[in-house]
Amino acid sequence: MAATPLWLKNPPPKLKLDSFKLNLYDFQQSGAIFLAQNKNCLLRDETGLGKTVEALAAYNALNRKNPDVKCIVICPASLIDQWQSEAEKFTNYKFIKYQGPKKVRAKQLQKFIEEFDVSGLIVNYDIVRRDINNFLDLHHKFPFTIFLDEAQKVKNPQSPTAKAIKALSMRASGTKMLTATPIQNQIGELFGSF
Repeated sequence: MAATPLWLKNPPPKLKLDSFKLNLYDFQQSGAIFLAQNKNCLLRDETGLGKTVEALAAYNALNRKNPDVKCIVICPASLIDQWQSEAEKFTNYKFIKYQGPKKVRAKQLQKFIEEFDVSGLIVNYDIVRRDINNFLDLHHKFPFTIFLDEAQKVKNPQSPTAKAIKALSMRASGTKMLTATPIQNQIGELFGSF
């Protein structure tokens, strides 16, 4: 039997998951604590084990520690509704989608910036790449953590999407990568993600 990791045996005293609206399995709680305690990290769980729930629980812990911290979820367009649904179901935080025409996106971003009750912004990889200049000054307004769902999307560090994500990550208070497949073809993909 494997020994319990030190970071799970001794979680920081202010890091709590008790206000999360779902009883997590032990491995999910371990994953959530791992995400919350590490500034930049990768969570590699199999498909269907609840990486979204673990990420939301980690954000819950981070926000309880610092109520000013906000969250940007970057995911494939097909997962935006799932993220919003699970955020509404399992947290007390308001997440909004960043999508639609340019003028609508501008209003959504303004709402994310100005409204204290809006904690999270959910956006897809393509729109982050196109609108990266809209995000680069957010760190002057509040601290934010990035969750990259299906993080293998940034495995090619030379791609415009990976470059945009890196520019945004440099300004974030943390970047958490979530993926079931950190390596698809060669080990260099893992290096590219980091």
